[in-house]
Amino acid sequence: MEGRIFNKADMNDSGYFEFDSLPRHTALGYIDLPNGKWKTNIYSLPVKGGSDGGAFVTVNDMANLWDSLLNNKLLNEEYTNKLLTPYVRTND
Repeated sequence: MEGRIFNKADMNDSGYFEFDSLPRHTALGYIDLPNGKWKTNIYSLPVKGGSDGGAFVTVNDMANLWDSLLNNKLLNEEYTNKLLTPYVRTND
């Protein structure tokens, strides 16, 4: 993921970090509890993410990801079009 996506898309401030070594100013996710209070979701996530999820991504890096995708830097034009073409099942 880092070599094929983060690096190619200039996502320099994003990555897979362990919870005890998160970059400064990392936002944490929260869970809304039934009693109306909130708690961090840190215990609902793996210790370190992988290619199936768990990456920490900045807003600017997410914009870089979309720019790279739409400009065929991550996939060739054929596969980019396939990825972005809606598919809806009918007659199920």
